[in-house]
Amino acid sequence: QPAPDPARFTSPVEGNLWNAFAAKQQLVATALADRRYRDSFAVLAELGPQLAAFFDKGGVMVMDPKPELRENRLALLHAIYDPFMTIGDFRKLGGAS
Repeated sequence: QPAPDPARFTSPVEGNLWNAFAAKQQLVATALADRRYRDSFAVLAELGPQLAAFFDKGGVMVMDPKPELRENRLALLHAIYDPFMTIGDFRKLGGAS
Protein backbone atom coordinates (compact mmCIF):
# COMPACT_ATOMS: atom_id res chain seq x y z
CA GLN A 1 0.00 0.00 0.00
CA PRO A 2 1.51 3.37 -0.97
CA ALA A 3 1.92 6.09 1.65
CA PRO A 4 -0.44 9.05 1.53
CA ASP A 5 0.79 12.18 -0.22
CA PRO A 6 0.15 15.20 2.05
CA ALA A 7 0.39 17.47 -1.00
CA ARG A 8 -2.88 15.92 -2.20
CA PHE A 9 -4.83 16.70 0.94
CA THR A 10 -7.65 19.10 0.11
CA SER A 11 -9.12 19.51 3.59
CA PRO A 12 -7.54 20.45 6.91
CA VAL A 13 -9.03 17.32 8.50
CA GLU A 14 -6.85 15.13 6.26
CA GLY A 15 -3.69 16.95 7.30
CA ASN A 16 -4.72 17.00 10.95
CA LEU A 17 -5.27 13.24 10.96
CA TRP A 18 -2.02 12.53 9.14
CA ASN A 19 0.02 14.85 11.38
CA ALA A 20 -1.50 13.35 14.54
CA PHE A 21 -0.72 9.82 13.35
CA ALA A 22 2.74 10.68 11.99
CA ALA A 23 3.68 12.15 15.37
CA LYS A 24 2.80 8.82 17.02
CA GLN A 25 3.77 6.40 14.23
CA GLN A 26 7.12 5.39 15.74
CA LEU A 27 5.52 4.93 19.15
CA VAL A 28 2.93 2.59 17.62
CA ALA A 29 5.59 0.63 15.74
CA THR A 30 7.74 0.22 18.86
CA ALA A 31 4.78 -0.76 21.05
CA LEU A 32 3.64 -3.36 18.51
CA ALA A 33 7.16 -4.75 18.10
CA ASP A 34 7.44 -5.08 21.89
CA ARG A 35 3.93 -6.62 22.08
CA ARG A 36 2.75 -3.75 24.26
CA TYR A 37 -0.71 -3.80 22.70
CA ARG A 38 -2.32 -1.62 25.35
CA ASP A 39 0.14 1.16 24.51
CA SER A 40 -0.52 0.82 20.79
CA PHE A 41 -4.28 0.98 21.30
CA ALA A 42 -3.86 4.01 23.54
CA VAL A 43 -2.34 5.82 20.56
CA LEU A 44 -5.29 4.79 18.42
CA ALA A 45 -7.65 6.15 21.07
CA GLU A 46 -5.71 9.43 21.09
CA LEU A 47 -6.47 9.78 17.37
CA GLY A 48 -10.21 9.67 18.14
CA PRO A 49 -10.89 13.40 17.66
CA GLN A 50 -9.00 13.55 14.36
CA LEU A 51 -10.69 10.37 13.09
CA ALA A 52 -14.10 11.72 14.09
CA ALA A 53 -13.44 15.00 12.26
CA PHE A 54 -12.28 13.07 9.19
CA PHE A 55 -15.51 11.06 8.99
CA ASP A 56 -18.02 13.52 10.48
CA LYS A 57 -20.21 15.90 8.57
CA GLY A 58 -17.85 18.53 7.24
CA GLY A 59 -15.09 15.95 6.92
CA VAL A 60 -14.10 14.34 3.65
CA MET A 61 -15.71 11.85 1.31
CA VAL A 62 -13.25 8.96 1.27
CA MET A 63 -14.69 7.48 -1.93
CA ASP A 64 -14.31 10.73 -3.84
CA PRO A 65 -15.11 10.58 -7.58
CA LYS A 66 -11.60 11.87 -8.30
CA PRO A 67 -9.37 8.77 -8.24
CA GLU A 68 -6.29 10.64 -6.99
CA LEU A 69 -8.17 11.95 -3.95
CA ARG A 70 -9.88 8.62 -3.29
CA GLU A 71 -6.62 6.66 -3.45
CA ASN A 72 -4.80 9.16 -1.26
CA ARG A 73 -7.54 9.05 1.37
CA LEU A 74 -7.55 5.27 1.32
CA ALA A 75 -3.75 5.30 1.69
CA LEU A 76 -4.13 7.58 4.72
CA LEU A 77 -6.58 5.21 6.36
CA HIS A 78 -4.45 2.17 5.51
CA ALA A 79 -1.38 3.82 7.03
CA ILE A 80 -3.28 4.02 10.32
CA TYR A 81 -5.14 0.69 10.11
CA ASP A 82 -2.45 -1.62 8.75
CA PRO A 83 -0.10 -1.63 11.77
CA PHE A 84 -2.96 -2.93 13.92
CA MET A 85 -3.56 -5.78 11.49
CA THR A 86 -0.37 -7.35 12.89
CA ILE A 87 -2.35 -8.00 16.09
CA GLY A 88 -5.44 -9.47 14.46
CA ASP A 89 -8.07 -8.99 11.78
CA PHE A 90 -10.58 -6.76 13.54
CA ARG A 91 -13.04 -7.09 10.69
CA LYS A 92 -13.82 -10.53 12.08
CA LEU A 93 -15.07 -9.09 15.40
CA GLY A 94 -18.52 -8.27 14.05
CA GLY A 95 -21.53 -8.61 16.30
CA ALA A 96 -24.10 -11.38 16.10
CA SER A 97 -26.46 -11.18 13.15
